Amino acid sequence: QYKKIISQLKDFEKSVGYKLVLKDMTLDNFYEIVNYFEENDYNSSTISRNIDRVRFFLNRASEEGLKVSNVRSQRVYIDKDSEEIEKPYLTSLEINKIINTDFSFDPELNIAKQNYTILLFTGLRGSDGLKKLDITNIDNGFIKIKTSKTGQTVVLPVHDEIKKVIKQNFGNLRPKINLTDFNKAIKRIAQVCEIDQLIEG
Repeated sequence: QYKKIISQLKDFEKSVGYKLVLKDMTLDNFYEIVNYFEENDYNSSTISRNIDRVRFFLNRASEEGLKVSNVRSQRVYIDKDSEEIEKPYLTSLEINKIINTDFSFDPELNIAKQNYTILLFTGLRGSDGLKKLDITNIDNGFIKIKTSKTGQTVVLPVHDEIKKVIKQNFGNLRPKINLTDFNKAIKRIAQVCEIDQLIEG
């Protein structure tokens, strides 16, 4: 993560046409960095973490005896209003309702349910869980997969619910499904399970 923020700060310097100098940094520099991340569609929590990482470098430089601006102790305000929308989610009761409902009457919904179970108990994005994840990614009770968005390799324990999916598919994970079909099927699954709360977003 620290290597990543250094790379991002270099890109920032190219975009503004000047170099960041530790002893000369001002609050305006911090806000220019914030604006840069906002313009590149980073959400407020990521921007806040990145600002904390910049502070980390300033603090470490100071500890090493380098001359550093005292701007690192000043507060930087990041607008979070744009993210104040209600996001749909499932409660544990709704999750259990889906898991415990038998969808063998509809092969398409059954495949979607199995894919949903894998996404739910790994936390993988659809692009990784639906497309990339394969039985070859599982070894000795762990899933090991290189994620598409970040390029990082993650290692996850195989949850008991995922073990059930493997057993249902005779030692394999499940037939693959594309994201569009999955999204349509999961809505039908919610209808079957009477998950029908109105969510505005």
